[in-house]
Amino acid sequence: MKKTVLTFGLIAGVMISVLMDGSLLIANKIGTGHNSMLLGYTMMVASFLLIYFNFMPHFMDSYWAAQIHRVQSLGLDPATTAARVAAIEHSQQSYQNPLVNMAYTFMEPLPVGLIITLISAAMLRRKAPAEPAAASAVMTA
Repeated sequence: MKKTVLTFGLIAGVMISVLMDGSLLIANKIGTGHNSMLLGYTMMVASFLLIYFNFMPHFMDSYWAAQIHRVQSLGLDPATTAARVAAIEHSQQSYQNPLVNMAYTFMEPLPVGLIITLISAAMLRRKAPAEPAAASAVMTA
């Protein structure tokens, strides 16, 4: 599985890099309007299509089994082990619901993306002009 993830992840990364670099070469010709957005979304879709090859339908079954095995190998008393296994099995059943599955899939990368976005915004923010006249001139330009 690691080989598949690395292979197609690297292919997707190279593909988006090449497409982005290529689009920068023709940026003056396509402008910033509709064609630019169409090109950008086309590049994203082309790169994300490779996610299909990383999809492994039995991965979660293996994951849940590994979690149960880990709990059982901790050497806890039988009641605690049974309670933890029951919680894992409950999570497994909940994960079968597509809405719960989508929520977990969305929430997993969200904190990292949010942190990176906030750091980038802090680094890139511009100070507001000191003069009100200059601020209105900037806003109308």
